[in-house]
Amino acid sequence: MSKLNEQELQQSTERLVSNDVITNMSSIVSEFMIKNSDFFDEFPELIDGYFENEDGEEEYCEIYEYWAVSNWLADKLILKGEHVTKDFYGHCIWGRTTTGQAISMDCVVRTIANW
Repeated sequence: MSKLNEQELQQSTERLVSNDVITNMSSIVSEFMIKNSDFFDEFPELIDGYFENEDGEEEYCEIYEYWAVSNWLADKLILKGEHVTKDFYGHCIWGRTTTGQAISMDCVVRTIANW
């Protein structure tokens, strides 16, 4: 598959976000963390901490936001090593480790859109 030019990539990324990023779940997940003492046992993939990166080295990742995403996007994010649970009471939740910019600008999302 050939690489997309910047305009095509931007369109593909915006389409991906529009179709596969459902809603911000940060307040719901945060409230659930506070009220459910078993949260960290049930959903360890949604917790800040040290994780092995693609090079096999440990790296600290802080999750800033939680987003409900489609099953398709959840699978792609998992393949890229992102923090995702596919069973948060029937929802796929992505723990986003960036903030302050549009999701369509995230490197991982642009990479998936360019597949």
